[in-house]
Amino acid sequence: MTSKSIELAIFWLPLIAGVLLGGIAGSAWYGGDKIPAIWIGFFGVVCLLLTGAFQVQQFAYANLLQPEIELTVPDPRSILTWDPPKTFYFTTAPSAGPASAAGESKSPVILLQNKSSIFGQDATATWEVLRVDNNALVARSPRFNNWEVQLEGDRVTIGPKLPVTTPTGLPHRLDPVFKQNVSLPFLARETETFIPYNVWTEAILIILATLPDQPGQSATPVAIYATLKWNIPEGKKVAKFKIHATATNTTLPNSSTLTANIELKSEKLD
Repeated sequence: MTSKSIELAIFWLPLIAGVLLGGIAGSAWYGGDKIPAIWIGFFGVVCLLLTGAFQVQQFAYANLLQPEIELTVPDPRSILTWDPPKTFYFTTAPSAGPASAAGESKSPVILLQNKSSIFGQDATATWEVLRVDNNALVARSPRFNNWEVQLEGDRVTIGPKLPVTTPTGLPHRLDPVFKQNVSLPFLARETETFIPYNVWTEAILIILATLPDQPGQSATPVAIYATLKWNIPEGKKVAKFKIHATATNTTLPNSSTLTANIELKSEKLD
């Protein structure tokens, strides 16, 4: 039986049992039909027992026979580099991996570890940064004062101010999103996934706007939420996580290239 069928059975069986035991069986017993009353009562008790069995089964599916997922960040630090007006493209890369080429950026790899012996299938990870007003975010940040910033909805384009009198890099168009799904066919012992790049882009935009100018100082952490759900086995609500992305300014003295370390820390939510 499917989860929906079991829920319907749990709803209807006690009602049927009440009618059989409290109505038909009682009337038959006091009306002199004692043998039929016994059998009607028996079926009423069976309905109650089935209700209890289905409830225990639902509890087992939801709490015992489910994957137990933990979310970790294999490399908890990403390196952010931004060097306008030479280039308006920011780059981010794991600290343990190769450096990103100009204009190439990588979002963090995420590891899902299954602590139970029950594998999950047909899963989806929903990644989300809480919505902010990108227009107000950019307008309040002195970091963008020297550049031409255009906003179309959530899309942000950063480039040189006109007229351009010296060679500069091309404008960079960012297409951040605040929420995006990633499909995961299986949840085995270890499943590798990633923060969607456009969600990561929104987190980086917030970091660029709020990162202090003084080297060694940190910005307010940006929260990235992950909600994990699966269809097989049935019955589980969701597994929720929160990744704290804390950026620290590491720009070298007298350097025009902005650099920052982004420390990632995972927290499991109830």
